[in-house]
Amino acid sequence: KVLLYVVPLVLFSTLAVFTLFELNARAQAADAIRAKVERQADIQSAVLAESLWNVNDAQVELILAALITDQDVFAASVFDDRGRLIASVGPVDEMETSEYFIREEITFGEGSRKTVVGQLDLALTDARLTQLRGERLMLTVVLAGILLAAVIMATVAANKRAVGRPLGLLMASINREQQGKSRQSVDWDSEDEIGQVVSAFNAMQMRQSAYEAQLKEASEVLERRVDERTAGLAKAEAQAQQ
Repeated sequence: KVLLYVVPLVLFSTLAVFTLFELNARAQAADAIRAKVERQADIQSAVLAESLWNVNDAQVELILAALITDQDVFAASVFDDRGRLIASVGPVDEMETSEYFIREEITFGEGSRKTVVGQLDLALTDARLTQLRGERLMLTVVLAGILLAAVIMATVAANKRAVGRPLGLLMASINREQQGKSRQSVDWDSEDEIGQVVSAFNAMQMRQSAYEAQLKEASEVLERRVDERTAGLAKAEAQAQQ
């Protein structure tokens, strides 16, 4: 009965804690990907600038081929300053629907001499987030199972120690009295409800023992008086016959 209350509470608490943890981890991971797509766009734009300025399309293709090897990169495409597609990797048709999509101008030169030489479209994927989320879910299930097992064992042990043992001593004392043996007080001292019950039981036994002792004493006194009266009557009869 204790476990019927404890287990649902533990499961609910564990679910609430790990849900909050998962939401926080997902938000942090999403922020990390957004920061990465912005950082990659800045880096790749700087790398591609010289190749576009020199109209080196083959070099642009090599740069994008190296970029797509990053497991977080979903797709990328490079356009020149007239909007002509120079090179692309990945499913570029689905790129703009990605949550982590960025479009950035590619400039060449420094300061006031900067010239727009093209455009970079870049999108990252959250596939790694999904994988990590699955791993965290498995870890959560394992940890929740370990926690639940630990709570069950601890609850059973605590219940046996705090409730089962004193109740066992109490039942042993009750059974001893029912078998006609002498009363035996329960040796258990605690300040909780079980301790109060044991103290009340011991006090009741003491009252019963005192009451029985008084009854026994009264019975002995009555028997003695009857014997004395019987002896007195017998003596009187004997004197009367004389």
